[in-house]
Amino acid sequence: MMGFLKGGAFLIQETEAKDIFIRSEFGEDQKMMLSATEDFNEREILPVLMLFEEKDYALVESLMRKAGELGLLGINVPEKYEGLGMGFNTGMLICEEISSLTGSIATAFGAHTGIGTLPILLYGSKNKSYITYPK
Repeated sequence: MMGFLKGGAFLIQETEAKDIFIRSEFGEDQKMMLSATEDFNEREILPVLMLFEEKDYALVESLMRKAGELGLLGINVPEKYEGLGMGFNTGMLICEEISSLTGSIATAFGAHTGIGTLPILLYGSKNKSYITYPK
């Protein structure tokens, strides 16, 4: 397995074939999540696609809540924190699919799962009593 790379190093370093993943190699659980995401896109996003151009933020919020109810926002979150614990590659598979129709959902999904959730998973603690800021 490839170690952590700094910055854009992944663009110029050699990659071994075993470190590359493709859709056809995903397991049944990942394929089921992909199918659920495709259904979500077709049922929830496609019928209202043009409303995104009108900057309907309530619509985006509503769709993100529905995605959360399906577990799509917790793909990478470990089960011990009530996520699905399916890992990074599955998260990227779902992100690709849910982002395929509109940049509005792509941005909201990416912000939630990346900017919002990931730092909490990586750096959060059980101590919720206070937040301190550097002086």
